[in-house]
Amino acid sequence: MPGAAEGKIENGLKHRVMAYTTDVATRYLLDICIDTGKFELQYANTSEDAFDAAEKKGVDILVLDGSDGQLGADVLRRIAEAKWKHLVRVVLLMDKPPKPGSNHMRPFGPFCMLEAFFTRQRLNATLNEALTIKDSGSRVRADDKFFDVTIFNKRGADQKQEPEA
Repeated sequence: MPGAAEGKIENGLKHRVMAYTTDVATRYLLDICIDTGKFELQYANTSEDAFDAAEKKGVDILVLDGSDGQLGADVLRRIAEAKWKHLVRVVLLMDKPPKPGSNHMRPFGPFCMLEAFFTRQRLNATLNEALTIKDSGSRVRADDKFFDVTIFNKRGADQKQEPEA
């Protein structure tokens, strides 16, 4: 999507962000820190709402709160197991700051981590990174129907066989 590289808005549309958290303090922090000029924030009331939005491509970024128990982790596990063809950008809120370089591409799409006590700058930088992260090939390797590399192994093995004397 042109313009997404810088996190800019294309055609006046904001990037849709859905957050699934049961913590009131986290909701408040998201409300006051998110850049409302670039992002439109909405909340999922249940884990099913969050999963359905990801499945139907109803959001650009899904923010899951992993710091409040297993609820966010369960949604993340279900998304990872679903193996959809479309990208699902996930930002996981954690109890402690993530290690540097922990944001990466997963088979389901960009996966970024952010501490649950984030600042405005860190939140918006992480959301922009989720939009711009490049695919490292993990989606191709994870998709067994995308490309069957076993044919190369079979051909190579056939050619290496020595003729019988």
